[in-house]
Amino acid sequence: MQLQDLSKYNFQVQTKNLPINIYGLRIIDNDKNQTYDVVINHNGYCPIIYTEREQSNYNDYLSHLEATVINQFLQTTRIKNYSCTIEIVTNDKAELYHFLRSVTL
Repeated sequence: MQLQDLSKYNFQVQTKNLPINIYGLRIIDNDKNQTYDVVINHNGYCPIIYTEREQSNYNDYLSHLEATVINQFLQTTRIKNYSCTIEIVTNDKAELYHFLRSVTL
C-alpha cells in the first residue's frame, strides 16, 4: 500500500499511460478535512462484462479491494469518520477501466 496523489492524473476515458493495474481510493478525513489518496496494485482482473452475474462478481471483487485498502489504511491512521470520494481501477494496458466518483448534493 502506498500514498499517492491521484489528482496528478487526468482520468478521462481515453487517457493512456496511467499506472498499470492499480486500484486507488481517495479517502477524506471528515473530522480534519484532510485528503488521502491510497493506491495498491491489483491482480489485473478487468473482465469484459456481458451479464448481470458477471457485473455482480466484479462488484464483489471491487468491494473486497475497497475493504482491504481501507482496513490497511485505518491501521496506520487514527481516522474515525471518513468517506471515499473517488475509486479508480486501471488495466494491464494502463487504461482507465473503472472510475467512480461520489457526488455530494
